[in-house]
Amino acid sequence: MYREKFWITLGFCPLPLTLPLNLFQQNLMNKNRSSFFTRKIFTGLTLAFFLQNVTAQENQAPFIKLVNPTKEKNTVNVARQFIIGSTCKTCTLTINNLPVKLYNTGGFAFEIKMQGADSMFTIMVTAPGKKSITKKVSYNFALPKPPEPVVIFDIESIQTFPEGNLVLMPGDKIQFRVKTLPGVKVTGYKNMPMYEMPVAFTGGMKGIYQAEYTILSTDSFSSVKFPVTLADVNGQRM
Repeated sequence: MYREKFWITLGFCPLPLTLPLNLFQQNLMNKNRSSFFTRKIFTGLTLAFFLQNVTAQENQAPFIKLVNPTKEKNTVNVARQFIIGSTCKTCTLTINNLPVKLYNTGGFAFEIKMQGADSMFTIMVTAPGKKSITKKVSYNFALPKPPEPVVIFDIESIQTFPEGNLVLMPGDKIQFRVKTLPGVKVTGYKNMPMYEMPVAFTGGMKGIYQAEYTILSTDSFSSVKFPVTLADVNGQRM
């Protein structure tokens, strides 16, 4: 039998390592054969997974899940609304026969604008197997009531201009606007008087009071809020 010599180094002394050549060939053939079967099994599993995934998508039942609106019948006072929800990723969606874009997650958002007092919308979802389901939502559009003057001894609203959480410096100005009962005495921070505005500047609304305050270097509002006080001719205060 032919033998091949290989050299390895142990310290400073090279020693011959003699192994049968056919043993290396046999090991190499075993590795190749193992790698071939591994690739074949992996390819088979990948194909099976792909076919199973395609079949699952084709057999996926359609569904409609709405997050807005959450009810079938809805009363709103804003003409612009949105129908928002999700369905199966491979489905197609229409609302009142109009195609609606589906995102990769299956989510959708459809803007609607009320044209009348009552509106009905039909949502239809069709799966790849042509199976369809529908869901209906309706809106009753009620115009908001026009604002009315305050008729009791109370404050309806307080507004500041500019709005929000502010970082103010000495010399900055803040305007206050209060809606309350017409014909009363209104005072603000440091007994600052607030004057009732003429209806020509308030759209015909009575009981709108306004004042302007200039920030001083001695002011500190870290623990103080702007108070608003009401007083009527009978001595009633709030």
